[in-house]
Amino acid sequence: MRASGSSFHQAFRLLPLERRRSLEALYAYCRVVDDAADDGKAAAGRPAIDEWRRELDRVLADAPTHPVGVALADSIHRFAIPTQHLREILDGVAMDLTPQRFATFTELRRYCYLVAAAVGLATIPIFGCRDPRSRDYAEALGIALQLTNITARPRRGRRARPHLSPAGGPAALRLLGARARDPHAGTTRSGH
Repeated sequence: MRASGSSFHQAFRLLPLERRRSLEALYAYCRVVDDAADDGKAAAGRPAIDEWRRELDRVLADAPTHPVGVALADSIHRFAIPTQHLREILDGVAMDLTPQRFATFTELRRYCYLVAAAVGLATIPIFGCRDPRSRDYAEALGIALQLTNITARPRRGRRARPHLSPAGGPAALRLLGARARDPHAGTTRSGH
C-alpha cells in the first residue's frame, strides 16, 4: 500500500490490527485487479482478470495460490465479507477493458456500483458496521466518488472515462459536466 502512494495506509493504521490487515487485504485485491485492467488493453487484461476470477474461486475453496488471495481468504473468514461484492468488483474492472458508452444514467450508475460501491459494501463487515443503513450509505458514497473520479480522469491522464450518450438526456450529461444540446433552443449550452 505504501508503494502505491496511497493515503489509505495512514488512515488504516488507526484501526485495530485485525481490521487493518483485512482492509489492507481488500485494498490489495482491488489494486491488483484494477491494475490488470489498467496495464493493458482487452487482449492483455482479460486473461489477468479471468485468472483473478479463478483465484477468487480458489479463495472460496480455501485453496488460494496468490499472496493477495491468501490474505483475502483470511479476511473473508474473519469478517464474513460477502463474496458477491468481490465478484462485482471483478465485473466492474472487466468493463474497463473496453471503452464504455452508456445510453442511460442507470447504465452508468451500474458501472459505478460495480467499480466503487461494491468496494464500500465489502468493507462494511470489516469496519464492524451493524446499522442497516450502512449499506445504503456505502453504496451512495461509492457511486458519488466514482462519478467524481470519472469527471477527473481526463486531467489525471488515466483510462478514458465512460461516455453517457445523448440518449441519456441533458440532465444526465450535466451530471458528468458535459455540454448538452438544448433541443428547444437549438444551441449548445454548458451543462452546469
